[in-house]
Amino acid sequence: MTGVQTCALPISVKIPIEQKLFAGLTVSAIIILFIILFSKSSINRFYEDTKWVAHTQEVKEEIRSILNNVIDIETEGRGFAITGDEVYLESFEKGKNELPNIIKSLRTHTSDNPSQQNALNSLEPIIEKRIEIAGQLIETRKTKGVQETIMNFNFGKGKAISDSIWGITTRMIDEENRLLKLWTAVRDEDLSKVRIILGIGFLFQFFLLSLIFVIVKRDITGRRRADTILRKLNEELEDRVKERTDKLTNALKLNESILESAGEGIYGLDMEGNATFVNQVAADLIGYPKEELIGKGMH
Repeated sequence: MTGVQTCALPISVKIPIEQKLFAGLTVSAIIILFIILFSKSSINRFYEDTKWVAHTQEVKEEIRSILNNVIDIETEGRGFAITGDEVYLESFEKGKNELPNIIKSLRTHTSDNPSQQNALNSLEPIIEKRIEIAGQLIETRKTKGVQETIMNFNFGKGKAISDSIWGITTRMIDEENRLLKLWTAVRDEDLSKVRIILGIGFLFQFFLLSLIFVIVKRDITGRRRADTILRKLNEELEDRVKERTDKLTNALKLNESILESAGEGIYGLDMEGNATFVNQVAADLIGYPKEELIGKGMH
């Protein structure tokens, strides 16, 4: 008596390719969400820095507008003093009326900068004095004529005030240039951070998608290889079955030939006593054709 040995084969669990794709895409979506959340603060800072850069540029433009209006007031006043043309007066009044609004806006935009507020505190009375002197020049021209105005009016005083205005506004513009340089550097730094974060995210996403592609390709290649092996095994099994069937058929034919050529009557029965084989001798003895005896009881 021989014993039968058994062994347990390891079971390999195959994960469907759909589940692999779903898992990979889920991980990818989570990473994208994480990158967006992580870079959100840097992006917000970048936008805030950009606003401050634009704000500084706007303040510079307002300072230049003040200086240009002061120059226009001085120029138009002198133009009227020399020519008496009232066209100069229209430009003078326009500049005079615009200045308060520009100064008010500039004070609001620099409310967070004490140095600029102090400069405005010094600048505003000087501007008022310059407007006053230009107004006196115009009034003198209207009442005393051009010769009297040129001979008696103190033009040097107006120039000294204009120089003071120029100096203060120049320092204010220098301060805004300093802030502009600072905010530009901060903005560029935050922009670099955003680019680095997005670049790392892009590379990681590329790596993950490449990994998913490799896994899926390997899975498909493995399945194709398994299908090929299974098809070959089926073909081999079919060939073996056909070979054995042919051998069995040939053996049966050989047995029938031997039994048919025997000199005595021979027949075969199934479990129920019905004939499964009858040779010619037996058929002749019974007196029926072989075809009629097959499947019939032989009792």
